Amino acid sequence: MKATLLKATLLKATLLYVLFDLYYLFYLTLSQPLFSLPRYCRNIPWDTDPASLALWKEGKTGYPFIDAIMRQLSAEGWIHHLARHAVACFLTRGDLWISWEEGARVFEEKLVDADWSLNNFNWQWLSCSAHFYQYFRCYSPVAFGKKTDPEGDYIRKWVPELKNVPKKFIYEPWNMNAAQQKAAHCTVGKDYVNRITKCKDHTATSKANMEKMSQAYKIHNGLGQARPPPPAPAAIVMGGGPNNPYLKKPRK
Repeated sequence: MKATLLKATLLKATLLYVLFDLYYLFYLTLSQPLFSLPRYCRNIPWDTDPASLALWKEGKTGYPFIDAIMRQLSAEGWIHHLARHAVACFLTRGDLWISWEEGARVFEEKLVDADWSLNNFNWQWLSCSAHFYQYFRCYSPVAFGKKTDPEGDYIRKWVPELKNVPKKFIYEPWNMNAAQQKAAHCTVGKDYVNRITKCKDHTATSKANMEKMSQAYKIHNGLGQARPPPPAPAAIVMGGGPNNPYLKKPRK
């Protein structure tokens, strides 16, 4: 049993190192940001929505699990990797339909373990803009948290407005009636924020976003409108990358 566990642990560690090397390889060999190369990254027509972006960043989306994660990020500069998955999916293809680049900037600013290559690669992955293409697999801002913290203790720690909310409603406080909200000393819309209007119904919103992602994939694959021309061969050079802050400027 111990040998099997050790083998599995070593295999997982090896896979992680391989992925890390892959992340760095992409960014060390490109002379411009990966997202500008249609060959590698799909051109998704994300929304420009500063108001929703700010609410997400501040942990005021109205979804307790998402808000708890973003508040921990601001307070401690660190969140679990699956928590990163949840908020990244929520910001991009899951609910808010905002560019992964915006989320990457926030993580770069707040994470104590921020790494330029890993951060951008993972945001592209979670947004299904590149590297991972199963956009129909979407993190629920409600169900995903319940799997690991059914009691809602994590939410009560980081979203104290909800500390008296019963377990039944801790992930969905909007389902409490007026009497239940009064008993919990938490009036939704007053003591705790309402959900962002554009994603009040996660199921419907995520389904609509999947349709938009499907269309973007068709365009990228040449099945819809004309796709942008590929970059000139000179755009990809070994040792380039002026936009990578970890690389020295090329010699003249």
